[in-house]
Amino acid sequence: MVWQQRSGRWALQQTLGSDSLGGLGTGEFEAPGDSTDLVTRTYRVPRYFAECATCPHAYGMHRFRWRASGFERIEDRVVPSTYSTFVAFIQSLLAGDRDAGTALVTQPSLVDAAIHAEWNQAKGTWRIAPVTDETPRRLVFFRGEKDAYRVEFEQRGRRG
Repeated sequence: MVWQQRSGRWALQQTLGSDSLGGLGTGEFEAPGDSTDLVTRTYRVPRYFAECATCPHAYGMHRFRWRASGFERIEDRVVPSTYSTFVAFIQSLLAGDRDAGTALVTQPSLVDAAIHAEWNQAKGTWRIAPVTDETPRRLVFFRGEKDAYRVEFEQRGRRG
């Protein structure tokens, strides 16, 4: 990685392929208080999903704090988005974790509907409809060769 200082801040200038966290992404330095943090945002294509370069991605945020012995990881989390919520929902169904799936929907009956539609079975790769912006409240997903689903989202609580 090559870092360059611009306007008093360090910015990632160049990276060669996937990073040591197993994904592609960005990083920047932050200075909260009297410490120095390196904050990276990376992604990997989730299992059972296909993503194009311009498609939404499920990002992970990793925070490292500079200590006497070097950078120490202090935080890992998924960056909230409609796409990452859908990915987590499908992965919870495929893992048979009904409780995790229920935590991601507005009504528990939606888990039953998804299981009835066999979303809990690996029946093809999920992909988002082309030219889809990550911010809308409604996304269209394709699965396999024939299936298409319109999924609506509603924000609950504040995660960040």
